[in-house]
Amino acid sequence: MSARDKLRERLRERDAVAARVHAAEQAVARADKVVAEAEAEVTAIGDVRGELVAHHVERIRAGQRPSVSPELSARRRRKTEAVDTLDAARAARDALASEAEAARTEHKRATWAASQAAAAVLAEEAEQLAARLRDARRQVWQLTDQLHGLTPLWVFDLDGRQRAVRLPASVVETLANDQPPQLPPVSLPSPRTVALERWRAYHAALLADPEATYGAS
Repeated sequence: MSARDKLRERLRERDAVAARVHAAEQAVARADKVVAEAEAEVTAIGDVRGELVAHHVERIRAGQRPSVSPELSARRRRKTEAVDTLDAARAARDALASEAEAARTEHKRATWAASQAAAAVLAEEAEQLAARLRDARRQVWQLTDQLHGLTPLWVFDLDGRQRAVRLPASVVETLANDQPPQLPPVSLPSPRTVALERWRAYHAALLADPEATYGAS
């Protein structure tokens, strides 16, 4: 499997996990709404226990046996059910929040894996560039040796004397200058800086499109 094929696979995995993260976060949002509604229901029912205690106090103070009115008894049942519902909603929300956090952690790993796969594409292309560079250097050395071999060549002149072959100034200059062109102190970004930015942009482009190419982003 080529590096680009592996990248396609890692991107599919990353996007699938991203979809799970989105779904999990939506579920948490719905759970938050359910919890809020349950909390509102518990609050709306009021302090049934407090009212029940106050009711007992009043009846005992009046010399009567404590009793619970049908209305208060019904509200007590509603409060118990509402509290149970709220506890269940909170537990469900916590479980969904844990799932969402696990999905986010998985997405972080999947994003890292995709980034590494994109870097592998760059490394694979760098190998190809290095092979081209080696070929180019061999050609440069071959041409350099070929030109240098002409430098000490002497030929006979009309007067019978030997004279060195007169090389054009461009050839002499080329042989004397084997360094890359030097930029002035204040100038545009160096070629290597430009190449770095293009590689960085290429890596970012691969994370969005596995078919991206160097310099096209």
